[in-house]
Amino acid sequence: MARTTKSRSDRQRRHITPPRTPSEVDHVIAQRVRALRKGSGLSLAELGEQLGLSQQQCQKYETAANRISVGKLIHIAEVLNVPPEGMIANLSSGMKPDAELDDLKMEGLRLLMSLEQPRKLETVVAMLRGLASDEPAKKSRK
Repeated sequence: MARTTKSRSDRQRRHITPPRTPSEVDHVIAQRVRALRKGSGLSLAELGEQLGLSQQQCQKYETAANRISVGKLIHIAEVLNVPPEGMIANLSSGMKPDAELDDLKMEGLRLLMSLEQPRKLETVVAMLRGLASDEPAKKSRK
């Protein structure tokens, strides 16, 4: 029985590695982390301390010089008191970031997460539902 061997280049062609350079999505996530950190009043050093990272590493995350792993993104979300899904909401690989709009959304999310009284939370959610129903159908942000 003849054994077929595949060359190394055949194996490499099938294995697709993620790009080494940050994507648009990486940049949007970095902007969200920065907006949330600033909104919470933390310095880069303070965020780094809470995450067990250096200030320089946090800065690299916020500028998308280094990509953020899913586990680290969840930890960052916990430190900044936002749900992890809020960090990746409404992302697509071809999107162009709108930093000002993302900053406002992240600030709103952070403030919403800080509400502890159910009555206030219900009021804000009802208001947001009304505002969202008035929005025109979403168009692609390309």
